[in-house]
Amino acid sequence: MNKFTQNLRLGISVALILGVIYGFYTISTGINYQAHNTLRRSFIDHPEFIPSAQVVKIGSMGMETVVADFYWLSAIQYIGSNAIKADYKQYLGVMLNLVTDLSPHFTYPYQIGMLLIPDINTRYETLTNEDEKFHIKEAIDLGNKGIRNNCDMAKIEKISQEYDLWKLYSNKDLAEPCTEAMIPYYLGYVSYWNNHDPVAASKWFRVAGTHAAAPRGAQLMSAIMQGKTGGREKAIIMFLSIAESMDSNPNSTCRKVTAELRDVLAPAFADQVKLTPAFLKKIEEIRVQAKTELWDNQEEIDRTDISSYCSSYLDKSVREMNLKYIQDADALYFRDTGTHAKNAKVLLDKKYISYLPKDYQRQSEEFEVIYYFNEKTGGWDFEMGEY
Repeated sequence: MNKFTQNLRLGISVALILGVIYGFYTISTGINYQAHNTLRRSFIDHPEFIPSAQVVKIGSMGMETVVADFYWLSAIQYIGSNAIKADYKQYLGVMLNLVTDLSPHFTYPYQIGMLLIPDINTRYETLTNEDEKFHIKEAIDLGNKGIRNNCDMAKIEKISQEYDLWKLYSNKDLAEPCTEAMIPYYLGYVSYWNNHDPVAASKWFRVAGTHAAAPRGAQLMSAIMQGKTGGREKAIIMFLSIAESMDSNPNSTCRKVTAELRDVLAPAFADQVKLTPAFLKKIEEIRVQAKTELWDNQEEIDRTDISSYCSSYLDKSVREMNLKYIQDADALYFRDTGTHAKNAKVLLDKKYISYLPKDYQRQSEEFEVIYYFNEKTGGWDFEMGEY
């Protein structure tokens, strides 16, 4: 019997049990449909009426998980009917906390909560900044609760300290730290896109990436988020590690180039050696040559997903080097002016850099990826545009 069939049968069984319980409850108490809806609506309008887990456990007679399923089904039914107007946010966080208190290893409530609670639809919602922050915190707290209840915290701590992805993802002792890869994955998503915290996002995408069933983008996102923290050196090493992992042949062009770059850059970063225009130009030559050779040899011609290409991660590692060069110059600009430069072109015009790095991604000489200071994250970032 496959997992889907098991879950379906379990769902039907729970529904039947709850139906019988509800039938006896309705008959014995005389509560009709309208009265039941009124009671249910009171939970929506007044989440403070939702009972605590302690109270529910006392009356559940040891059937906490069955009661949790009842509350869960009630919650998702209401969400399905009111998702457009987002009225469910009045009580969803409280309800999902109750469900996960009663059934801490039931992973769907954590995932649904992190997806729905912090999401703001401006077409239908008029929330204050305080309301938005409250819902974002609700989602993150729920995700952290899911981590505590469903992950090996000793493994989590070790993963959070490891930035060499090649080493991390080949270490079987750190594999599968959680029972469900999507909990750390969605926590990484919420941490960055809703809470603008790339440090936490990088950590949770890194944790998610140790799971065989994780979305393929988890490992890539951990490196991208690391770059957005300003930790460019770690991001560069991470991208090179991913590139190296693309090919199991130790003599391949990809493996040779990434190993050479890492061997040069790792000690340079450790000694806090500043990047120079000459060095960046040389790295760019190596990148272009390696990419050409990879394509000429049709080494990866059978791969249709761009995220499978070794050259893609070489590109991204060089982008991070460019950003580090600009970031270091901006630190001097900030020291002198008290503000950050708007973009890399300002640093060039003000002679804080003598070389304006060109990104590998461009549509024309004018419209390309440009490097700019992101006020939201407080760090250097990139976007398509013109200087």
